[in-house]
Amino acid sequence: MTLGKSISPIAAFLALALTVALLAARVSAASPPMSRTQYAASLRRVDAAIAADREGGSATAIAALAPILHCSVRLGQGLCYIDNSSLASYLGDALKPSSARQSRLDAARAKLAIILADLGKNPDVARTAAGVAATRSILSASAYASDPIPPPSQMDDYGRKISKWWDDLMKKLSIKGPKISTPHINPKIPLAILIVIVTFAAGVLIWYFYGLYRNRTPAAKRRPESLFTMNEEEAELVASRNFDRLMDLANQHATAADHRSAFRLVYVALLVALDTDGIVRLNRSKTNWEYLRDLRSGRYEPLYDLLLPMTRDFDRIWYGFALATSSDYEQAVEHYQAVRSQAAALSAPVSAQATAA
Repeated sequence: MTLGKSISPIAAFLALALTVALLAARVSAASPPMSRTQYAASLRRVDAAIAADREGGSATAIAALAPILHCSVRLGQGLCYIDNSSLASYLGDALKPSSARQSRLDAARAKLAIILADLGKNPDVARTAAGVAATRSILSASAYASDPIPPPSQMDDYGRKISKWWDDLMKKLSIKGPKISTPHINPKIPLAILIVIVTFAAGVLIWYFYGLYRNRTPAAKRRPESLFTMNEEEAELVASRNFDRLMDLANQHATAADHRSAFRLVYVALLVALDTDGIVRLNRSKTNWEYLRDLRSGRYEPLYDLLLPMTRDFDRIWYGFALATSSDYEQAVEHYQAVRSQAAALSAPVSAQATAA
């Protein structure tokens, strides 16, 4: 009969014993601590089980090891948690049919001898006390000291005052009854609530006064008229292409401190002049930016660069209701003159070619 055949009938029993031992280990983890003497006696029972029976001794040893697989032992003034999983692994390997079974059992007994030898040694109490004293001396240095607690800030002081005021108010408003204990409220919470309430109230007031301002502002001023919504005189000047007279009319508005209307008339006069020169085609349905697009796509692109800032200022003043000043009007006149001068320079070669033809 071979070694494998002699062990294999016992395999089911051994596996069952190992399972029971592992389940017992879970229970033993919750068992009360044992003394060194009790722990050493348990280890010797495991060693005796291994030595008693070479064939089935490992299974018996596992059963003996189960109560101390995970346990705590009293050593000196403290407890030591012990994990004997590695020893159980040695014994578990010895259960497997193998020619190395004997060597595994010997290894388990050697490990047991080492544990028992270490367990018999008494701790050096004096050396341990010296180590504790040295550790405390090192940790008492300033480098390891905790940061000091900062003094209360002014915000904390305000929070405490608001919290006290809030508590006093609640006491005055509350109806006497059974006293109910409530958790302490962080003083910063009432302060945050007060800030939110004040901010909300300020927003409501701003919105209210803004509404009053809008109601006092005439609708005609809030809704800008179109560029070519003009009175009879202005319409006649545009129809007759009299841009010089439009510039005179703009100057009259500027003299009367109506710089917004003056700026608009300068812009209208410039478009009328460009239409007269054949550079753009005046059309009431076109926007200012469509005129600019026409200039950029043709050979009059330099005029686009000159007219662009003036168009932006026009939209800001006329459609955006920005305050127009005398400097805005004067700058518009300068743009008018610059565009007219550049338009004449660009139109001169075309006129010369037409004359030569």
